[in-house]
Amino acid sequence: MLKVKQQMEAEQAIENEKANPAPKVEEKEESSAASLVQSKNKEQIATELKAENEKKAKAEAEKKAKEEADKKAKEEADKKAAAEKKAAEEKKASEEKAKAEAEKKKKEEEEKRIADEKKKDEKHQEMLKKMNQEVASFSVSLNKKHFDEAVALKNKINKAGFEDPKLNINTLATYKKSFTFPQIANNDYAIEQFESLSVAEANLNNDLTNEQTFDAFVSSADQTAHNLTERYKDQWIDPKDDRE
Repeated sequence: MLKVKQQMEAEQAIENEKANPAPKVEEKEESSAASLVQSKNKEQIATELKAENEKKAKAEAEKKAKEEADKKAKEEADKKAAAEKKAAEEKKASEEKAKAEAEKKKKEEEEKRIADEKKKDEKHQEMLKKMNQEVASFSVSLNKKHFDEAVALKNKINKAGFEDPKLNINTLATYKKSFTFPQIANNDYAIEQFESLSVAEANLNNDLTNEQTFDAFVSSADQTAHNLTERYKDQWIDPKDDRE
């Protein structure tokens, strides 16, 4: 029985070997090579995929970096432009302010100059008026204090920088106007009296500082007044009667 069983197992094993024959050595080698190629292909694909992903990531990083750099550059450019615009506006405002202040100062200086000139001219006219009043008073009264005051005002006007005023004693004209009838001044005797007074008056007007010239004029004026009073009586009124 044992032998029969062993024989049957042996036969079954032969049948199984026939049904599933063992692979040949060449087939094993081909299978191993294919597996190796397939493995290598998978590694290459993985490497290429990794490289592609890294390349893509690098490109995206570079793009992002460029965008950020462009954004930063634009912000800096905008900031710079804004600063330059502000500086330009401030400069313009400063220049306009300085110009306005300069114009204001110039206007104020011009107004002050005009006011000073006006004040100076008013003072000039006031001194001239007073000088002429003193001249008129002296021409009538022959009072030396009026003459001295007139000369002092003349010098003051000159020293103040104004044109040297002409000081003219006009006693001759005053005497001629003192007749009750103006035509009497054309009489020969009156003309003769006025000629000597005219010379003395002209000498004094030409040399106001000469004491002798002054005394000669006053003496001639007094003498002329005396002669006219003696000759024409009430027809000639001595202006010295109204002297101060």
